[in-house]
Amino acid sequence: MGLGQTMLTAGLLVLLIMITISANKMLMDSSMTAYESESINIAADLANSLITEATRKKFDEGQANYGTLGVNAFTTASSFGPESGEALTTVPDVAPFQSVLKFDDVDDYHGYSRIVDGQSLKGFKITAKVSYVTLSSQHIVNTTSKTALKRLDVTIEHSLYMPMRPDSTRGFTITRILTY
Repeated sequence: MGLGQTMLTAGLLVLLIMITISANKMLMDSSMTAYESESINIAADLANSLITEATRKKFDEGQANYGTLGVNAFTTASSFGPESGEALTTVPDVAPFQSVLKFDDVDDYHGYSRIVDGQSLKGFKITAKVSYVTLSSQHIVNTTSKTALKRLDVTIEHSLYMPMRPDSTRGFTITRILTY
């Protein structure tokens, strides 16, 4: 074999390696896109499951006195979270979720977190935040004052497959406004 044939063979080998690397990168990117799409669907289902669980509970611990006291009967924003006897034994909560039986109203979910496994992807972290809100100039604004409106923000994250957010975490937040 002459020098020309050796150089041609080496060039073809380099070209074959470059094509193989490029094809592998395309396959990896395609797989990652598929996992991201799947994780978004799973995450939305898991977040909505927590929202449904929370909204099936009472609006507030003091709602029985609402008729005579109005919003003054409601829990102060600084006292949001589980009341006495509702504390969880493990944080974050894991299945079977203690929140189902221990929490009795929406604001008990303030500061709550759980780790959930989807059917095909595992390790989603869900956190909840509850706040009072008011309407101001057609905008929903958080407030520390008691109102007949509460905002439930459920954030779901996954360290590998969720899209990157501006704060460098991977996930998204679903918000629900609840009224008494």
